Amino acid sequence: MPPIPQPKTALPFPRLEEPGWLPLWISATPFRHPFFLLMLAIPPLAHALHGLLSIVQEPFQGEFDGFLHGIKDWSWLISPMFVYCAWRKTLFVLNRRIHLDSRATRILIWLLIPFLALQLWWFQVGEAPTERHGFSPTIPRFFAGPAIGLAMGLLHVQAARQKSLLGFLTLVVALSWVIMPISLEMATWTSPRWGGGNNWFTVIPFLGSAANGLLFGLAMAKMMITSGLESAYLYLPFVLGCAFIEIKLRDLPLRSSLISLLGILAFLPFFHEWENYWID
Repeated sequence: MPPIPQPKTALPFPRLEEPGWLPLWISATPFRHPFFLLMLAIPPLAHALHGLLSIVQEPFQGEFDGFLHGIKDWSWLISPMFVYCAWRKTLFVLNRRIHLDSRATRILIWLLIPFLALQLWWFQVGEAPTERHGFSPTIPRFFAGPAIGLAMGLLHVQAARQKSLLGFLTLVVALSWVIMPISLEMATWTSPRWGGGNNWFTVIPFLGSAANGLLFGLAMAKMMITSGLESAYLYLPFVLGCAFIEIKLRDLPLRSSLISLLGILAFLPFFHEWENYWID
């Protein structure tokens, strides 16, 4: 009797394993112990508590203020790590639930490309900063940022087959598109004039300090790359060259990689404005 043919379940490409909530160095023993995770959560919670007390009891001073200051700055390092892991997990879950087909993917790409072009156009002709700490908002207002970030993230995780530096940078920039415009727009709402109030976004645990941490980390990375260059734009050939070398050597999906590069390049001029706003 001939064997019964079995349905083919193997995919034509190796599936990228859905990552866990936390990186391996945290999820591995003994770091996955709840006590360790609780200790990591204390600085972001202290950052949120300090922001809340500064709003409801302005000016907030005293010994407790100094104590919170002593531990809250660690949240700039810890919050982006946790938020990035949650963001990555969310994208994989959404990609599995939504299950975009090739037609829907093409539509999303053709919507994203002109939308990024619209952002660059708005950056040049839109609302000019009227104060030295102003920034160029996205259009329509801050809603454009989350739309771009979500589209970039979904297109990446749908096509990703292996870990890569470009993929990591894509998810970081996509996350930055999501939370930075919201945080800075909230700052203009609650502080319309220089020194006029506190940013309510900072009272959100993890998310509030993650925006500051991402801005600080990306600003430091840009400073290290552009150190000694006459113009910051001279590092673009370096970034593009490294990206195309990795695409070629690791055989990364060309279409999603180009979309990632386009989203990153459109992000740079806005980030320059947001960085100046944050420093001021």
